[in-house]
Amino acid sequence: MPFDINKDVLNLDYKEELKKDNALLKDHFNIDPEVLKIRELARKKIKKALRKNGTLNWSKLPSIITNNPKLIKSGKYNIISDGIMFAPSHWSGYNLCAFATSGCGMHCLTTSGHGQMHMKNAGTHHVHVARVTRSILYMEYRQQFFAKLLREIPNRIKKVAKDHPNENPTYSIRPNTTSDIRWEKIKIKDGKTLFELFPNIQWYDYTKDINRDISHIDNYHLTFSLSEKNKMLVPLAFKKGMNVAMVLRVKPEDIKPDTYTLEIMKGHSITKEAINGDLHDARFIDPENKFVVLSCKGSAFGDTSGFVQELN
Repeated sequence: MPFDINKDVLNLDYKEELKKDNALLKDHFNIDPEVLKIRELARKKIKKALRKNGTLNWSKLPSIITNNPKLIKSGKYNIISDGIMFAPSHWSGYNLCAFATSGCGMHCLTTSGHGQMHMKNAGTHHVHVARVTRSILYMEYRQQFFAKLLREIPNRIKKVAKDHPNENPTYSIRPNTTSDIRWEKIKIKDGKTLFELFPNIQWYDYTKDINRDISHIDNYHLTFSLSEKNKMLVPLAFKKGMNVAMVLRVKPEDIKPDTYTLEIMKGHSITKEAINGDLHDARFIDPENKFVVLSCKGSAFGDTSGFVQELN
């Protein structure tokens, strides 16, 4: 008999698990001394940039559009990728990853690359301060945040054209590089979303929110992100046309499997072709109906929650 999902019952149990995990993550980050120090520095940065009339002096604040080594990898496919890097989960004091689990929250890619916790300058981790600063600005100064974003994007488009006059690259932005915001629901200006305001940009994200519907948006692509708690949603993700990305306990230089079998619940598994997600970050060019295998980054190699999958 084919496996069928009773979504109503399933989601009820799943949401209860998410509530527990979010409470755990909130408590964890609210007492983490490093995170609390980063929050304090971010608040000080915003205070220094705030004028008496309530407007922000953005020259004293981090840019909204940025990139990282993984995003830059897409360049070899003639794709220029940028992203918005917020502070994930409860890092900033606000929860920007509503569907985070304890596994992904504790081992988020925010602590990889330039975000590795030892990479400080004179005792300050400026990368994380910038991410927390963006998160607070998004939550507390949203209209000014959007106004700045609408200035940055056209400037970035011009720079890409200037730097690549003959290549005519695809320009893409990943707005949830370290968050999981429903951007399709947010009206930025004149009742329009980012995707409507910038139809020539290819937008894309990973998400753990199975209920997101972007079928009406031609220039936005979503890849479902596997956690230790949402495996039973994988068939639904494939049914909705999303690939499924997973973190595998391998190093970036290791050979990735060509196929992968995932046990979604006891007695039920699903096998799909697998592609190497470390080669680039432009998930919108991936062939459909695949697992996207990502190697461990940051602290993920030590994960014991089930968030990191094992080779089979």
